[in-house]
Amino acid sequence: VGYFVPIALVSKTQEIRRSYEEYKQLKMLKSPIKTSYLIILILIAVLIFFSATWFGFYLARGLTRPIQRLAEGTQMIADGNLDFQLQVETSDEFGQLVRSFNRMTADLKASKEETLRANENLRGTNVELDQRRRYTETVLRNITAGVISLDADGVIETANRTARRLLELDDDP
Repeated sequence: VGYFVPIALVSKTQEIRRSYEEYKQLKMLKSPIKTSYLIILILIAVLIFFSATWFGFYLARGLTRPIQRLAEGTQMIADGNLDFQLQVETSDEFGQLVRSFNRMTADLKASKEETLRANENLRGTNVELDQRRRYTETVLRNITAGVISLDADGVIETANRTARRLLELDDDP
């Protein structure tokens, strides 16, 4: 039996065969393309992960460095170095904290200096009072009149020699 196949059907068959061959070739390329996309995706994910980690450490260092310097400054102040001052690097909350710390340090130094001056004045006053007391005691001891001093309850605190002799008291000072 001879039958002629129409040309349109032959061309469709060839087109289907050609499409099938292209599909087989593309199917073979599917795995390498999928692998390359997966590798690119993994590289991008790793890059993002490391960038985020580095950025986190950078921010953490930016936050902890001023706090660490402030802690070191506090230790220096506690050790007695009241001349210690931190440098103000920012105008944010940390800068305000550093300015407050420096002001507190200056106030502490001024208070310490004022306390030392008051202490020196007090020592001088105590020395002067002690000298006056000794002078008064010497004068009272050697005066010929009898002198007695009483406390608020009326108890004799001191009496010079003449008063002791007149009142016939013991010579115990």
